Amino acid sequence: MVAPLAETVTLEDKALELCRFVLDQPEFQTSWSRIEAFLADPSAQSVYREWQEASRELAMREREGLPLTDHDLIAVETRKDAVLGNDVAVGFAESEETLNEIFGTVTRLLQKTLQLGRVPTREDLSADGCCGGGCGCH
Repeated sequence: MVAPLAETVTLEDKALELCRFVLDQPEFQTSWSRIEAFLADPSAQSVYREWQEASRELAMREREGLPLTDHDLIAVETRKDAVLGNDVAVGFAESEETLNEIFGTVTRLLQKTLQLGRVPTREDLSADGCCGGGCGCH
């Protein structure tokens, strides 16, 4: 009788395992629910989009060295207040930040692993100033 061949675990298998782990995290589940609520709410999308556009315009004027008028600043603040007054839009913004933190954590750890040629220690991570919330080094 021939013994069965051992199944080879690939990098893709482990990456998919990490994906499943991320999906199972409560903060991901909460964020995903909030994003779905946002996508189903045209009003929340509108106030959020208007705030983002006004913020981009303001940043562009600033980069180009153009003077920022009170009107420009008030326009952004008014749109920001509209977002803050919409729970669904606020939830989306917070969820976007949470998902970016998850992505940043995984990316930083993988980059550090590739730089060092080994799994980084907590000391390796803290030496890079990686101790802001959500960095995975605590």
